[in-house]
Amino acid sequence: MPTPRRHQFDSSKPVWIHAISRCVRRAFLCGENADGRSVEHRKIWTEQRLRLLAREAACDAAGFIMKTNHLHMMLRMRPDLVGGWSATEVVRRWLAIWPKQHDEAGLAIDPTPAELDRLASNPVLVEKWRQRLGDLSWTMKALKEALSRQANAEDRCSGAFWEGRFKSVPLLDQTALFACMAYVDLNPILAQVARTPEASRFTGAYQRIHARQTRRKAAALRR
Repeated sequence: MPTPRRHQFDSSKPVWIHAISRCVRRAFLCGENADGRSVEHRKIWTEQRLRLLAREAACDAAGFIMKTNHLHMMLRMRPDLVGGWSATEVVRRWLAIWPKQHDEAGLAIDPTPAELDRLASNPVLVEKWRQRLGDLSWTMKALKEALSRQANAEDRCSGAFWEGRFKSVPLLDQTALFACMAYVDLNPILAQVARTPEASRFTGAYQRIHARQTRRKAAALRR
């Protein structure tokens, strides 16, 4: 029987977690699926959704890698931050992740100032959303549910896309954190998908390297 997450780590504190989620047996997250159709573009969906969650939820993302039928992530929830957000900020962030309305193209419609004020005036609702914005399980739900809806719509099917429970491994010291980062970052190289981390598109290593290169170029231009 799986160990309850509340017995694995103290969710009230910032703890790095290695989270792994697998698709159900016949579902493909990326690569080439069973009928030979490429679904590599789902890596873009996943990366975009992770960016949104890292920006709007109380969540840090240190690394990630997408495999054919599973996803590795290194996440740290920041419940210590959510208490400092105003009611309006909580509502805005929640609706950025879970929008109530979409346009004809399926894109989220931003709430009006009046709607933000109305929802922010409900203290029970605000506190519920505040807690969820700093919760690992709700963050994983926000990631997996969005991807499953997109994948099922594309495959013209319904039902489960992910296995129900994701695996979470606490990284309780710096050694464990660095070991996990090395495993995640070097996975495409070990699998011979890429030759270097700089070429490992759709990974945390690629994002960190290119962000650093961009900062160095900007600094050189200012000299």
